[in-house]
Amino acid sequence: MSKSEFLSELADISWAGRDTHILFDSDIAQKPGVQRAESRLADELMKRGAVVRKVRLPDAEDGSKVGVDDYLLKHTGTELVSLVSNTPTCAGGYEPPLPLAELMSNEYPNDDWVWPGLILKGEVNLLYGDGGLGKSTLAIHIMAAAALGKPLFDLPVARMPCLGLFSEDNNKQVQTRFRVALESLGARFSELPQVAVWCQPKDDTLLASVDENGSVKELPRLFTLRAELAKLKQPALLVLDGFADIFALNENLRPPVNAALKRVLGGLCRDFGATIVVLAHPSKASMYDGTGYSGSTAFNNAVRQRLILEKPKNDGEGVYDPAQRQLRVAKSNYGSETEISLWLHGARFTAKPSENVVTENDQLDAVLTTILKLIDRGVRVVNRNGNVGEARTLNEFSKTVHEETGLQIPSKQIKTILRRLVDQGALIYREADKSKRPHVKAGFTRGVAQDE
Repeated sequence: MSKSEFLSELADISWAGRDTHILFDSDIAQKPGVQRAESRLADELMKRGAVVRKVRLPDAEDGSKVGVDDYLLKHTGTELVSLVSNTPTCAGGYEPPLPLAELMSNEYPNDDWVWPGLILKGEVNLLYGDGGLGKSTLAIHIMAAAALGKPLFDLPVARMPCLGLFSEDNNKQVQTRFRVALESLGARFSELPQVAVWCQPKDDTLLASVDENGSVKELPRLFTLRAELAKLKQPALLVLDGFADIFALNENLRPPVNAALKRVLGGLCRDFGATIVVLAHPSKASMYDGTGYSGSTAFNNAVRQRLILEKPKNDGEGVYDPAQRQLRVAKSNYGSETEISLWLHGARFTAKPSENVVTENDQLDAVLTTILKLIDRGVRVVNRNGNVGEARTLNEFSKTVHEETGLQIPSKQIKTILRRLVDQGALIYREADKSKRPHVKAGFTRGVAQDE
């Protein structure tokens, strides 16, 4: 094989039922990379029907490596044949079809859940949601509940060790979220002996790169992940945040997405019995049409369970609770279209709303009151973020609204409210006039409705 591709000279051979022996030099025992190459070759040969044996040659008496030619200098051909014959055949490879009579006579366990109706046990589960909605926070709540075996939002959670790879959050952010999640569950850090996390927003977290034909190149991070799962010695809950940070591939093509979800992550499920939750961002178009994912349809078809965390649609009565979220099942092969309402307060998710529901008019009043105070003090608010000198950006203005009124309104929502206030005539937004010196600086001013 060359670059993980089967050589054309070997592909022309009929391997079905052929006895095949792989003999490397004896020092393969100290070379993990060669062992992986040997396994890939053996797997490919077995897929083509070969009966494969991985033969191990003994080292020389002085400990030096021995090849086949070295072995035959001191041993007979009969001894070599005996060594090969006593090597067990490799498991795996070609699997014959199961007779229907045997299929119908077997008893198979019911599909099991880590979190009933939401997280399917032993499978790859996708959790989609726009940035800032709390996907990582929710995932940490699930991990804490699984490690403790405690119910989450009144739904039972299976107990199991947990491993997390967070590509977007640092140690402090993950620590805070775990602390809050544990407080919600009435537990302490000492009660989570089998939870481990990588928090590496600035490091390379790629597990594999996949080309457009679906050929997978495994990367060192995948080997370390497999090693950690092996240490647990029992099926674990694995959280991967997020998909774009763990795979290098074209998300718009089916073969690479299929390979990533089925072969790489599905391989972890098969080899370790792991339950995997992968966090991902939907496209803008999919958030609009309700499908809730991005790229190839393989993101929907290659998994058995796909969830979406989103804000609920406006109820049409002017009531808006910025803390409310909907967690819904977008696809389930074995369950129902479960949907639960949640509320995010900082780093804490709850199944009950806050006591005070904020209306759209409450938000309009809070934003207008705050910006008029700033205008009266000569402080400019501009309709943008980034470096704008002495002016207050939307992110900064959002913090000011919270300080002044106690309402937490995201900057995206602030932008929408300011646009509405301009439409109502309560505010005017003046763009910078670069044709004059001194030019009129950009910013909001009192509208006609405020001057009357």
